[in-house]
Amino acid sequence: MQQNTARRASIILGVFMAIVLIAGAILPLFGNSSTTTVNPTVTPVATSTFPPPITDFSGLNFDQYYLHTNGMFAVPQPPGWDSASPSATVSEAVINMTNGAALSVIDTRIERAVGGMTPEELDAHFTQERLGETWANFDARGWEETDRRMEGDRLVLDFLVTFQGRRFVARQISFTDGTWVFSARVLAPENATALVAHIVAQYPDRFIRFAQFDGTPIDWQSYYDHTFRHIVRFPADWLIADSAPGRLASITGTSGESLRVYGVTGDPLADEAAASAWLTSTRPGATVLSVVPVTRGELSGFSVAYAFTNADGEPLSGAAVVLNGEGVLHVADLYFFAQDIDLNTVDLSAEAEADAEATPEATGEVADAFGSISGAAGVVDDGTQANTIRYATILSTFSLLPPLNLSAASLPAPTPTLVPT
Repeated sequence: MQQNTARRASIILGVFMAIVLIAGAILPLFGNSSTTTVNPTVTPVATSTFPPPITDFSGLNFDQYYLHTNGMFAVPQPPGWDSASPSATVSEAVINMTNGAALSVIDTRIERAVGGMTPEELDAHFTQERLGETWANFDARGWEETDRRMEGDRLVLDFLVTFQGRRFVARQISFTDGTWVFSARVLAPENATALVAHIVAQYPDRFIRFAQFDGTPIDWQSYYDHTFRHIVRFPADWLIADSAPGRLASITGTSGESLRVYGVTGDPLADEAAASAWLTSTRPGATVLSVVPVTRGELSGFSVAYAFTNADGEPLSGAAVVLNGEGVLHVADLYFFAQDIDLNTVDLSAEAEADAEATPEATGEVADAFGSISGAAGVVDDGTQANTIRYATILSTFSLLPPLNLSAASLPAPTPTLVPT
């Protein structure tokens, strides 16, 4: 009896304790229905914004030009776009112009059309690999081609570009004349598509190429005097030592060559005898090796090859191209260390190019074959022959450019002669 009573009391106590535990766990859920929410602090993320796009094109003219440092072509330079590091390789030359306020870039380039090229072949030329080279400043995933089409004889390419978290659009127009491939590409923020279309439409018809330099190395540099409008091209590693508009420019080569370019008031040289007399009066003690007439665009004149000995008794050879201008003689005079080399005997004709050997400038797939020597005295080895061809090629580029409204940035800065103290 007592055992049953104790068992019953133990069961009642266990049930009571279970009820207390369950109530302690459940009742708080109903006793306080409000909760406190803690909001974490979020760091604001900067949002990329673009400046308002240029929509008024009335002041966006294309009358001013930029002359590439290699002298082979000029392109329009609209107001607000500054030139940035023009470059040239053995196969192409590039001009970049940037507008920091509009976040816009104008990229213009020329390439050799290797083996000739037709408009129909442009599409195959601009592969994704080739386009990737032109977008070298962007990572591999930073650009994508969005459209490709032919408009007449011109290839039009559209791009979407992502750079530093921003989206840009670009359009490129490319065309060819069978010798060169020309491309103009304009990039701007995605809110400035009208600006891109407006600028890129102006370039193909305003592009200026100077055909007298065809067949000469693309990666040479040039000296242009905008007072006299004469220009000469020479190897990139030669140095402009002294120059000023309207005055003599002195250019030195890596092997002691000297090239002087200037204009001087004088009567036209009427014939070979007058040209020979002019040379000996300009360089006393020189011996004239030959005189040949030359024509450079609108001007004609003479090339006078000569030889002389300097004060140290060293033999030098040279040639002066003298062009008859209106009351002025345009002169390019080049001399170098060699004995009795007649540069007038160097054949630079198109017929000789096929048989000519490649020169040091002819690298890669493109060979600039400048011609061959025809009975030139003093040529004893391939190195001398290559140098002689180079010198004759330099003088063959001396000519006048048409009147151009060039930007100040494309004109050479004067380099005054250093006066020893």
